[in-house]
Amino acid sequence: MNDIDYTPLTTEPDARDVARWRESVRRHDEAIGHHGPASGDGGGGNAAPAWVGVAFIWWTIVALICTVAGWWILLSEGAASGLIFGLGAPVLWLLSGWLLARSRVQPAVEGWTEPYQLMAFARANGLESVPVTGPSELRGRIFGRGLAGNRVRHDLVAWTQDGRQAEVATESWHSGNPPGGGRPEDAGSCRYLAVQVGDVPEDSVVTEEVQRLLDDPAEPREAEVVDGWFLAYDFGDPDPLDVGDWQRSFALARAVSATLN
Repeated sequence: MNDIDYTPLTTEPDARDVARWRESVRRHDEAIGHHGPASGDGGGGNAAPAWVGVAFIWWTIVALICTVAGWWILLSEGAASGLIFGLGAPVLWLLSGWLLARSRVQPAVEGWTEPYQLMAFARANGLESVPVTGPSELRGRIFGRGLAGNRVRHDLVAWTQDGRQAEVATESWHSGNPPGGGRPEDAGSCRYLAVQVGDVPEDSVVTEEVQRLLDDPAEPREAEVVDGWFLAYDFGDPDPLDVGDWQRSFALARAVSATLN
């Protein structure tokens, strides 16, 4: 993966774009009979994208009417009130409309801005992406933990690295609340990189370069080769939008693939 565009990871998106995207996710979930995280009403915000554009047009029309009327009063009667009405009223009117639209859109994008940025990053670079999906079928040590209904994978980005499948995602699991109360027996999450390597021994994959990238002090990772996959785990608290994290992930995927070519 060369010439990666990291701009979407660092650019704050328009709230209306995020709200529209969330609504598209909700409709997709509804079509397949899935009640996903986008299905909540977000405090009534999901309907906002449909009416914000129409409301903006009407707000603008009223502002223009006020402006024309104010200048007509000023020019025809010479009244200073016309200037106030022609300038002040439209500004206040548009400001009130902007605040109302923001108050309706903002609840719909709460918690969805970062996933939107990640999906925009994937689109910009021709990568596959899914905000939330089922648990991974990989067989590494973080997978298959917790209860079957309490495992989920999110912030998934996948691509082909030199003809080999690769993906970065977060796997989360939960063993359920104990009957007597207290903390669950097993719960957690982990950001991972997976690269398909085929039937090869681990020593042939973890070269000096691969080990150097794993030992990076800014992002140390643990690795294993299981069932034909190289798996690198970040047990810290990685940020899915961190540019440096993505640069190291792509570099690690390239280094692993280079050992097999």
